[in-house]
Amino acid sequence: IEQTITISFGLKHIPGILSNVLNIIASYDINVLTINQTIPLNNIANVMITMETHPQSKDLNTLLDTLKELKGMQHLKIIGRSR
Repeated sequence: IEQTITISFGLKHIPGILSNVLNIIASYDINVLTINQTIPLNNIANVMITMETHPQSKDLNTLLDTLKELKGMQHLKIIGRSR
């Protein structure tokens, strides 16, 4: 199913953590459309990523579960979805 999803999450200020998130998303055959990130405050950066799935993409729920388990992930939620 093709859809556009926007997720919001907090990441600890750790070198390479955003790169890890992007690599995980790419491993699910999901395209990143936009990335917005704040300057880390209290050692946490808030990030929003809008991504696009397509029929070949792996399961989105599994992706979100994988991201939630990532070391340094503080919180994660879907803030928008369209088909």
